[in-house]
Amino acid sequence: MWHLIALLLVLPLSLGHKVESGCADWTHTEEASGNEVCCRRCKPGNRLVNSCGEKPEILCQVCENGTYVTDGKKKLCQKCKQCKVGPMRVKQPCTASSDTVCECEEGYLCGDDQCSFCLKQCGKGMQPVNRGCKPCPEGTFNDKIQHSCVNWSSRCPLPGQKIIAKGTAFSDIICGPADDHKPTIPFPDDEPTKSPPDSKDDCKQDIYTADPTLGEFYNTGRPTSYSVSVWTYNRFEFCLSACLRCIHQ
Repeated sequence: MWHLIALLLVLPLSLGHKVESGCADWTHTEEASGNEVCCRRCKPGNRLVNSCGEKPEILCQVCENGTYVTDGKKKLCQKCKQCKVGPMRVKQPCTASSDTVCECEEGYLCGDDQCSFCLKQCGKGMQPVNRGCKPCPEGTFNDKIQHSCVNWSSRCPLPGQKIIAKGTAFSDIICGPADDHKPTIPFPDDEPTKSPPDSKDDCKQDIYTADPTLGEFYNTGRPTSYSVSVWTYNRFEFCLSACLRCIHQ
């Protein structure tokens, strides 16, 4: 007789529930009807059938397929959750001692801790809005997955920088070095490089070559009419250095 009862209790094992039936914690009691045991807690995946009885093995029973129980003191098993809402799928199947664990398909995220529904995953340049996605409005950006858009920066983070490109829906402003406001005077590439003069006569000739008007002034000591504005910066610099070299010769 007890062999038949044990067979009936472990029958759920053949149905996919790999759990052991029976009571996990019990105590002995003495009553008028004789010695009995009372179950304090059933084994995992078992529901409590009777609180007390002759044998601890018959006080608990494994939950049927499609049901589960997590509390060894409960008398009823709960129905397993179904992952059939939208793009949901089963991550971990239901067992006698645990509920089904659901997850969302690629491109979607669980909407709550229990993953009872799925939300579309918003990529960069988008933000979540009412279980959907919306592009970042002008002046904002998002460079993360499933994140809200934030405003572009209004200034560069470091001194000596300036904004060289405005932000996009995917990125913030781009900063670069500020322009150097000092004037840049070009030096002609085709003008030969001058070497220092070997003698005073060579020095005077160099000054004539650089600018005849300045050469005449150096030769006679008399100023002539000329306009400084017509000199280019590189000629003036050369003439000045040539004069100083000649004076010290």
